[in-house]
Amino acid sequence: KIPDKEFFRNWGQVCLSLKLELQRGNSIVLHCKGGIGRSGTVAAMLLIEYGEENSVAIQHIRQKRQGAIENQLQEDFVLNFIIK
Repeated sequence: KIPDKEFFRNWGQVCLSLKLELQRGNSIVLHCKGGIGRSGTVAAMLLIEYGEENSVAIQHIRQKRQGAIENQLQEDFVLNFIIK
């Protein structure tokens, strides 16, 4: 599964909130049912928002969480994600 239109309606505010928590030195937790597919996808999106190259963001997430971004649909989504 990949983020849908409803997700993107809220992404700007969610991303800002996550960044503020990180800037304050707080930890954040991203989790979906299995903790690797959707949560890995969103974690990669956040890295891209911080300026990470899309493919490098995938590598970093997978180094921290084996199996993250678990299918080709999610990987393609992250590779094509553009900051708006």
